[in-house]
Amino acid sequence: MRKAAQPHQQGPRNDPEALSEALGIVDTLRGNAVAYPRRRLAEIPEQLRRWFSVRRWREDSDPTGLRLRDRLMEDITMVEKTWSPASAPGAG
Repeated sequence: MRKAAQPHQQGPRNDPEALSEALGIVDTLRGNAVAYPRRRLAEIPEQLRRWFSVRRWREDSDPTGLRLRDRLMEDITMVEKTWSPASAPGAG
């Protein structure tokens, strides 16, 4: 019997609906962000497309998948830390 993988151990695989939702969120944020988070947000869609690909990214046996996941999480964290909407006073 094959043991089921833990959710934190692999990427989501091919899920067009979830990818579309994630890309929509990134587009909305990018359209409302000041310059720095907007530059970081520009990198995230390609990372999401790779993460939601048919390839099964695994932490323990796939260093490329681990690096992809880590880079994606770093970019998301940086956007969260530096977020400021373009409409905020002094934004630019």
